[in-house]
Amino acid sequence: MTLDDRDLLKQLFGATTECQAVESLAVRGPIESAAIQAHLGSCAHCAAQRAAYVAFLEPAPCAADAFAVNWVDNRMRMPWNRDATPRASWFDRLFGTRALAPAAIALAALLLTVGVGVRSRSSVPSTQDLLQSAERSQNVELIAPKGDVARAPEELRWGAVAGAAQYRVKIMEVDRVLLWQATTASLNVRVPLDVQGKSLPGKRMIWQVEALDAGGKELAQSSQSFRKKLAPTH
Repeated sequence: MTLDDRDLLKQLFGATTECQAVESLAVRGPIESAAIQAHLGSCAHCAAQRAAYVAFLEPAPCAADAFAVNWVDNRMRMPWNRDATPRASWFDRLFGTRALAPAAIALAALLLTVGVGVRSRSSVPSTQDLLQSAERSQNVELIAPKGDVARAPEELRWGAVAGAAQYRVKIMEVDRVLLWQATTASLNVRVPLDVQGKSLPGKRMIWQVEALDAGGKELAQSSQSFRKKLAPTH
């Protein structure tokens, strides 16, 4: 890889002020936010980070990963011919004639991980790390429920955020699997009975509030965990 190619890679995959926080990208399953999905479609940096995280959690290599690994392996096995006719750089051949394909994004993520050292398996945050990070950097004051509770929460309550027109509220498993969500202009919302029934003794759950302005843009977001206490034993 030439110096110019490396500079082009940094320009293409470098972070911008619009890039998403790692907590928003490093989630199991599909990403719920339409805004984040739209950003991933236009930002190679965030798409590469998302691809690297998904690849780390995959139980077996996906087709795009196999394509990338085979491509790199074949290139390394080819003999180097100093007198060969110069060809266009791999960067030009890959990105010069068509839009980024999923396999190309996976390949770029792999090269960044191995060659540039941007990402490694040890740096991928665990679910517990994301949970603790979210609780340390709250932007919305989450009032209740919090910590261990005597019974399944019937209501969620939070503080107002300046400029917010409405709030999107979610209840999730600890691995961020969505159980229920609602949107309201109030500072509280009732939890449906069927969702209350999923709060079992000793089971930790997460609830999240996203403050949105009148145009639907996210102003702030906070997550907090709660757990129904175990019944006392005699």
